[in-house]
Amino acid sequence: MNLIQAFMRIKMASLDAEKKTKMETKQTGNKPIAKIESGQIKAAIWENEREIVNTENKKIKIKMYTIQIEKSYLDAESKDWKTTNSYHENELAKLKYVIEKSFDRIQELKAKHAAMPAAMPEKA
Repeated sequence: MNLIQAFMRIKMASLDAEKKTKMETKQTGNKPIAKIESGQIKAAIWENEREIVNTENKKIKIKMYTIQIEKSYLDAESKDWKTTNSYHENELAKLKYVIEKSFDRIQELKAKHAAMPAAMPEKA
């Protein structure tokens, strides 16, 4: 899978998660675990815990990460700062940088959590 295909998958998932994330942020006050920026293009990395049932039928909590990518711009008419998920072709290098750095940061977070002792699983 090339970088553009990976971005499109992330963006489609991001669009679905974006509405939920914004709602959760307003309701719970959660903040992103990390932010990556290049110019006006920014990515927020969110850490979420999910409970799953493992192969031994025990409930365990795992950490999952999502990213939200957006671009800020100054609206010419209203003079207000706004955000969009559309990018010009000359912004693709910055977009690529933000995606790659987000991926690297998520890998660091996963390695950090993998190095920690596992928590005691809950009984199913």
